[in-house]
Amino acid sequence: MIAVVPCFDEPDTCKALKSLADCFRPSLPAEVIFVVNYGEQVEEEAKLRCAKNYEEACDFARRFSRPDFVVSPRFVPDMPRKHAGVGLARKIGMDEAARRLHPKGLILCCDADAEYDRNYFIAIEKYFKENPRTEAGSIYFEHPVEGDEYPKEIYEGIIKYELHLRYYNQAQRWAGLPFAWHTVGSAMFCTAETYLKAGGMNRRKAGEDFYFLQKLIPHVHFAEINSTRVIPSPRISTRVPFGTGRAMLKYIDGEDILTYSLEAFVPLGELVKTVPELYRADKILQGKILRRFHPRFALYLKSINFYAAIDELNENCADYKSFEKRFFTWFNAFRTLKYLNEAHLDFFPKAPVAKEASKLLRIENINPKEILEQYRIKDRT
Repeated sequence: MIAVVPCFDEPDTCKALKSLADCFRPSLPAEVIFVVNYGEQVEEEAKLRCAKNYEEACDFARRFSRPDFVVSPRFVPDMPRKHAGVGLARKIGMDEAARRLHPKGLILCCDADAEYDRNYFIAIEKYFKENPRTEAGSIYFEHPVEGDEYPKEIYEGIIKYELHLRYYNQAQRWAGLPFAWHTVGSAMFCTAETYLKAGGMNRRKAGEDFYFLQKLIPHVHFAEINSTRVIPSPRISTRVPFGTGRAMLKYIDGEDILTYSLEAFVPLGELVKTVPELYRADKILQGKILRRFHPRFALYLKSINFYAAIDELNENCADYKSFEKRFFTWFNAFRTLKYLNEAHLDFFPKAPVAKEASKLLRIENINPKEILEQYRIKDRT
């Protein structure tokens, strides 16, 4: 297996490398491709710091590489302004990993500021031995929620942000959506063969993890590995327009972390239940079904050409099983997220995350940390 770690202007070059080097060794050799990178538009001071990152990574590789654990630093300077970012950095490392591993082997996605439980490699290896059909998946994660490394406000913010991630995932499952999985860049994996079949990683500057996994999830044997743990960083970042770092920055600036109303997920659950009726449904029945939904949701379905999509699916599916699979390939995670983002602007306003997360668990507790602990247990079991 090969872990791919993008690195740009890191204050602690070797944080993830130290953590991975300290892991118990799997039966087959493990490697880390450490991709130090920056774009052509980056200021000279940052370029010099990145050059130092690369020097420190090379020094770490010389001191700690062994036959069963190899660190391979890569230096990718002056990436084109249009594409420079974490997506392209991951792609460069993952392309190289796939080339070297094909046809058999695992590509693990990591982050330079994350840490990993000592059983990280062996837990993944054990899972694949017991579940050989697995092609891709996510790995259990926990942000640090207490300690001395960060200010108190960061820990308060990351508790709410992680609670939002877990609530959003569990709310989709509560609605019955079949492709509800975590998509955290430092906690995902795929086989080399699956990576190549999917056309590789994208070059997005943010959200590359979400978009990459959504290409895979409807079409592969996807899994969650909960027997080990990734510890992503909760630090502030201005590098991307959304995600953990940006959420922490906004929180420190006084903007609370809100989430989607649980009520907004109710129409999604109703849609899931009506899928069998949509099979072979004519225009009259389709119209009757559409009128059952909340007006805001019905409006959204019309905006994404609901009638035409159902007609096309019925014309090209020989049985209900294929219809159902293709329906949820059409109404996928992208369309789910788009609906929620549109609906919260008018009918379903966002609310404090502890309030909505408590509703889903049917508890009255509004302490975010205590609620998060319950969601972590729920996600890991």
